[in-house]
Amino acid sequence: GEEGDLGRLAGCASGRFRKEEAVVAWDPEAEALMLWQDVPATTGEALLRRFFEVFMMSCDWWRARVEDAVIRP
Repeated sequence: GEEGDLGRLAGCASGRFRKEEAVVAWDPEAEALMLWQDVPATTGEALLRRFFEVFMMSCDWWRARVEDAVIRP
């Protein structure tokens, strides 16, 4: 059920906090989980590209573990 899925996601999320900047969060308006990462507005193009690459790797990691949930980048 949903509560079991949420507990499983929380367990995965706690380990990811130490490895990356992306965070799984609940979007109450969309009533869905989302993956977000804070990037400073003043980030240069090269660093912004690196942030994006790392974020996409994180999306792939989460998709591999949570196929039935919707995670929005």
